[in-house]
Amino acid sequence: MRKLESLALFDFRILNFFTIFIFWLDKVMSKLLKRKFIPETALHCLQFMGGSRGSLIAMIVFKHKIKKKFVTRTIIISLLHFLIDLLN
Repeated sequence: MRKLESLALFDFRILNFFTIFIFWLDKVMSKLLKRKFIPETALHCLQFMGGSRGSLIAMIVFKHKIKKKFVTRTIIISLLHFLIDLLN
C-alpha cells in the first residue's frame, strides 16, 4: 500500500509542476502575442484535477491572473477540496 501512496504523491507533484509550467507558458505567450493563449477552462481543469497548489504558486510568482476574482475563487475552492480530502 505504501508504494501506491508514494506513486499518487509523485503524480500530484508532476501535475503541480505541469500546472506551473502551463501558467508560465500562458503568461509568456500572452505578453508576446497580446492575446489569450490557453483558455481559462483548461487552467481550471488543471486546478480541479489536483494542480491547485501549483496554480496558486504560479499566480503568485508570475503575477498571472491575480486580478481575476473567478480564477482566485476557483483556486480557493479546489484547495479547500484538497484539504477536506486530506482530513478524511
